[in-house]
Amino acid sequence: MKLADRLRVLSTVEVYFARLVAGSAAILQTWDYVAREYQIYKFFQAGGEAMINQAFLLMHLRITGALLLAAISLWFRRTFAFYLSLFGAAWVLVEYASWYLWSRTVLANAEIANWPSGTPHAFGLGGATAWNSAVLLLTIVLLLWQMKTVLVGARVYRNAAV
Repeated sequence: MKLADRLRVLSTVEVYFARLVAGSAAILQTWDYVAREYQIYKFFQAGGEAMINQAFLLMHLRITGALLLAAISLWFRRTFAFYLSLFGAAWVLVEYASWYLWSRTVLANAEIANWPSGTPHAFGLGGATAWNSAVLLLTIVLLLWQMKTVLVGARVYRNAAV
């Protein structure tokens, strides 16, 4: 069975589940990004001066864009849209992996083994909050669902040829 046929026969519950997961992750990430930007704005408004890592903020913006792409693409039951959604979810994992590597580099350069207790961190990601953990877990659930959709379709197609 082709992926296009598999997408057409997916149950409504499965599709709504994927949309809910992708939409929730996108909303959480957007909320977190806007909250970070607002904190920076209020800091500067109060006359504070600090070095802001623009690469860190850009990473969060890319994650937000990828999750929005994944969530919006799931509203169309087309193969291209499904692959766009898959790409968006995979891109989020690539961003989190690069964030992890950056965090390990920071720890190595600081010559410490773990993040200090006053520094926000989760899953070894420096600066990560509970929102970031939730986004990561929701993205993994979305990718698992997408892989199940692709692989079950491939298995059904392979068994039909026998």
